[in-house]
Amino acid sequence: MARQEIILGTPPAGLGGDPPRTASMKINAMTQELYDKNATLGTASTRNAQASSMAGKDDVLVAGSNGIGIYRDLRNTPYMTGTPRDINGSGTTIGFGDANVLGIPGYTSFRYGVLHSNIQFTDPSGGEAMSQTFEMFDETWRRQMLNLDTWGSWFLVGGRTQVVSNANGEAWLYADGTMKAVANLDGSGFANSIPAFRTWTYPRAFVGAPPKVLVTMSRPSLDITALAARTYTPGLASVQMAHNSTAQAGCTFVCLAMGRWK
Repeated sequence: MARQEIILGTPPAGLGGDPPRTASMKINAMTQELYDKNATLGTASTRNAQASSMAGKDDVLVAGSNGIGIYRDLRNTPYMTGTPRDINGSGTTIGFGDANVLGIPGYTSFRYGVLHSNIQFTDPSGGEAMSQTFEMFDETWRRQMLNLDTWGSWFLVGGRTQVVSNANGEAWLYADGTMKAVANLDGSGFANSIPAFRTWTYPRAFVGAPPKVLVTMSRPSLDITALAARTYTPGLASVQMAHNSTAQAGCTFVCLAMGRWK
């Protein structure tokens, strides 16, 4: 309602003003309106929910609007299980998710964290603007869209060291981009100064310049005449060795490669 002015009348006696009953009725009506509006506003959580549902174009964002500051469960949704196409053009969404469902390396079910989906464009030309970040404990993982039907692999951008392995050995991927890979290769049959090769496929390819490779024998008592490491590509290393002893089973050599994984 409009504000109701209480007529005070002519001073000092107030002649011509509102009588007490009329003035009191005006006061009651206006205070009742204030109390009714306060009840309609409700609690802070109620106001946030209302603001979230009403937020739209040109609205001022407040806590709860468009997913800011409210709980959102993303389990069993396309944000967790779908392709970039499934959430194409959805903007930024933040909510609760399962690391195992997302395919974060090294995690089983029921390991939860916060998933940030940034899908700011609607076709493959905006691939760099279509990414997801997952945060859990002191770890941060990230992946980008390869195409509208495929996410790229998750990679660790902060937190713990990631360990990957294959039939040859293991590699440690550090958050700063350093990678160390180790392999134990069979050296049986290397004898009589005849060079031979063993190929080592890294568990994950190095990027950029080929890594530095160090090779050592597991049986240093042998008369080694040639021991060398040759790196051919960031993904493969070839190790050459020969010795003057007769061929012996159980002879192995250890390889260490150091470089970068990102």
